[in-house]
Amino acid sequence: MISLNLKNITEKTGKNLSEIAREIGVNRNTIQSFASGKAGGIRFSTLEKLMKTFGLSLNDLLVSQIEEKKPQDILPKHIYRQEAEAVPFTLIFPVQWAAQVPSPDGRWPSFFGNIHFYSRDQYSEAFLDEANMRASASGMLKLLSKPVEFDTVWQKFLKGSKQLEEIYYRLFDFNPQTLSTVQIISLHKEISQAYEIFWRSSIFIDAFDIGIDQEEINILIKKYNLTKEDSEVLTTPTEKIFSQEKLFEFLKLVQRYSEKNFDQATLVEHLTRDHAFQSFRKKFDAAGSNYAVVNHITVEETAAEIIKTLTDQNLWREQIINLAFYEKTRRSLIKNILVKRHLTNNPLWVFERLTFFREARKKYNLMGIHALDILLSAIERLTGIPKKYLQHLLPDEVELVLRGRIGLEELKRRREEGVMYVLRSDGSISLIYGSQAESIKKDLEGRMGIGESLNTLSGQTACQGYAKGVARVILDVSQFDRFHEGEILVTGMTRPEFVPLMKKAAGIVTNEGGITCHAAIVSRELGVPCIIGTKVATKVIPDGAWIEVRANHGTIRILENEGDKKDT
Repeated sequence: MISLNLKNITEKTGKNLSEIAREIGVNRNTIQSFASGKAGGIRFSTLEKLMKTFGLSLNDLLVSQIEEKKPQDILPKHIYRQEAEAVPFTLIFPVQWAAQVPSPDGRWPSFFGNIHFYSRDQYSEAFLDEANMRASASGMLKLLSKPVEFDTVWQKFLKGSKQLEEIYYRLFDFNPQTLSTVQIISLHKEISQAYEIFWRSSIFIDAFDIGIDQEEINILIKKYNLTKEDSEVLTTPTEKIFSQEKLFEFLKLVQRYSEKNFDQATLVEHLTRDHAFQSFRKKFDAAGSNYAVVNHITVEETAAEIIKTLTDQNLWREQIINLAFYEKTRRSLIKNILVKRHLTNNPLWVFERLTFFREARKKYNLMGIHALDILLSAIERLTGIPKKYLQHLLPDEVELVLRGRIGLEELKRRREEGVMYVLRSDGSISLIYGSQAESIKKDLEGRMGIGESLNTLSGQTACQGYAKGVARVILDVSQFDRFHEGEILVTGMTRPEFVPLMKKAAGIVTNEGGITCHAAIVSRELGVPCIIGTKVATKVIPDGAWIEVRANHGTIRILENEGDKKDT
């Protein structure tokens, strides 16, 4: 049996599978099936395109048989799982660059290896190799501890970020109905190129979620005789993060209308003509979205929120003052610790910068997702395929769906049956459907201990304290209405849209996250006991169960009887 020698082709061209498929105008899945010997035969026209485009010979292209490992055979021994409300069209960008070496010259030792990525409806789970993540985090931490190297990585990240920001502002208030097929393809290529720079220089941050950052911080705490409280101050960003920027600008709007005493209808009328509101909307429109759901700031919702905020004059005035002096206050707190510990510089500076780096990444990524959503609306108009199915396109399939080579039935199958995407380090992607995908997913979860009966879980302390109450498992925005004041928020990871829930929570528990993650930052700001990085909380803590969160010890206990519930 003759198959494509994919490894040889990628080595000789210096391109990954997606790039090769795009340049010869063939579906990547078709190329992959040729390489694995699953296709009925290789068309000579395909071989001719490969030879002509890349200057290859038949000997370069073909091999008598390819012995390729099955997806089940490349499962990692120790697994780290990430989950979120997400769809392939947006989430595939970070996942594909996590599977490959982000730095073309190999200077940045960030490499996650093969990744299994399961998606169904609007929810996705990525299964990663813990050993590769640990090696990546350790290597990057050693590199980034040198300020010059940190700045090099940061500047590379900013280059991709500013490109995404420019595209976002260019398309803001743009009517997607006016985009032609050629314009869509061109814009998508532009976004993809910006995302490549963006994720190649920032995907390494996710490697810290397995706890390398906390391990190193603990070493430095002992070395410099710091307390846990000191470390929380020294690792909190000195600059306002995206959600704080939004709140500050919103409170300025509140202040602007604090003496007007408008009803909502009148306030809506004034906001509609207010340049300050238009500027606010444009700058922060992406803040309430995620990888699957794109929300927009509306004048009606803003007016209602302003009126609600004005009911507590003392609170919003205190908040606006605190945010106005935020940076000065943070620097003062850090200075006090340095003086007290007889230190010249912040020994945890790299983690403070990484925390801000992660939040900046969130800001610009949301802008990119908004731009991609505009393209999906345009593709929906041209193809007649509903957006909810188009969300299951892969990046190199945009032109194919516009040309009618991928249709509704294929995308509908992906959304409703579920797909396991297996991303390999050579850039290839395999798609596994239905029961086989579910089987691999269960195998991966079994290796993590999901499904086992556990009464106690452990994780990393993000914010110290103790809480006891009803656990409310919240996976996506559609479930937010189920959360009540004083409950314990249990989720995969928090994002900016989770902040209203975090403010009402007695405690917070997450599957994911290192000490620089969103949950860690916000919980410390709110003073809410928080444990992160449990890996399996959403799978083993029953929704509605009574639990206690001992954040000082990094443990969560599921309470079994009324005596446990009442015992403090």
